[in-house]
Formats: sequence, C-alpha cells, structure tokens
Amino acid sequence: MTNARRGDVVWVGFPTRDVRGWKRRPAVLLTEPEVASRLGNALLVPISSRTDLDAPTRILVKGGSPEAREMGLVEDSRIFIDEVGGVPTAWVAERLGRCPFMREIDQVLRDLLCFPEG
Repeated sequence: MTNARRGDVVWVGFPTRDVRGWKRRPAVLLTEPEVASRLGNALLVPISSRTDLDAPTRILVKGGSPEAREMGLVEDSRIFIDEVGGVPTAWVAERLGRCPFMREIDQVLRDLLCFPEG
C-alpha cells in the first residue's frame, strides 16, 4: 500500500459487480495505514462515474467543483458508501487526493451498521 491514510482517495483494483473480474477505480480509504498493514487488507468505498445510481447512502461529487479537485476527480462521480469492500493492501495504488466528505461517510456507515453517534 502507498503512504495513503484514512480519508485519502486512491486508485485501487476493485471487483466488478459480477465478481468475475477487476476494474481499476478511485476509492476512499477507510482503514488507517497501521491497521491495514497489520491485517494485510484495506477497507474502501468505491467511487463511480455512474451518477444515475442515486441513493441516500451515496454522495454526488460534481466534476469541476472544489471538492472534486481536492479528491483528484475530473468528471461527475458518486461515492458508494453502501458498497464497502476489502482488498489486499497490495492492490491499493497511488493517492489521487483527499476526501472532504469523511464526516458524511462516517455518518452513513454508522447508520448502515446501526452504531450510535459518539
């Protein structure tokens, strides 16, 4: 894994929806580096250009916005918080930027996992 830390946007090999192949895509890293290196795996949420797939568990990032630039994204994208996935740390490639939506991501994760705020 690169020197990425929790909240960074990174390139990663992610399984396709049918789990028959892999696709290189941006993702938000959820795991702290010391935990990921100890476990050998990293938890991430994928970012997709499929902006038509709206849900309360997904955040729209408009291409060209300050947030998109901070994340290293060029086109309209959506963060799929409801599709948390784990991959070997070796599949995590270079850092693109930093995600300014971590508070929102953490809240959605708490709601999905039924954890109280705090």
